[in-house]
Amino acid sequence: MRIVMLGAPGSGKGTQAQRVQKTTGCRRSRRATCCARPSPTRRSSAREPRRRWTLGELVSDDIVLGMIKDRIAQADAKRGFILDGFPRNTSQADSLDALLAGLKLKLDRVVLMDVDFDILMKRLTGRRTCSKTGAVLNIYFSSPAELERVQESGRRAAAAQRRQRRPRFATASKCTRVKPHRSSTTTRSAACS
Repeated sequence: MRIVMLGAPGSGKGTQAQRVQKTTGCRRSRRATCCARPSPTRRSSAREPRRRWTLGELVSDDIVLGMIKDRIAQADAKRGFILDGFPRNTSQADSLDALLAGLKLKLDRVVLMDVDFDILMKRLTGRRTCSKTGAVLNIYFSSPAELERVQESGRRAAAAQRRQRRPRFATASKCTRVKPHRSSTTTRSAACS
């Protein structure tokens, strides 16, 4: 099965892609992973994309497309794949269509995660990762019981910082990442064709 998950940063693409991966066995390819850990054939040219991604900037379309192409070609993606966060605009969608046509592949599903901007900002600014357990939660949306359990784990560990912000989700970075997404993305139902 070949699936594309579309949506703004923080819309839930990753969460849903993980669930689909568990049930289908398809390999999940996140734009973040492709930039942070490129394939062996692209390691030497990966410094700039990794630097830009770490700073919360968008990586250029041609670089991301090349990394996605490498990822799709890997043996573990032959059974199927989930593209999480790619394409993010119509130019990338057209390029993906051309890439898949050249590989004689078609998408089985395209899922659009459409979330209100204010909720996106709460999802992004409220994300926390427990320094002891690695549990990911949200100060706005996680249940009080979840928050208390993570806080108690932190107290028992006597950690100086019980919950850490994900570095790439600094507030300024969120606007830098969400605004270009909103301005360059259009709903493209033809992506499956």
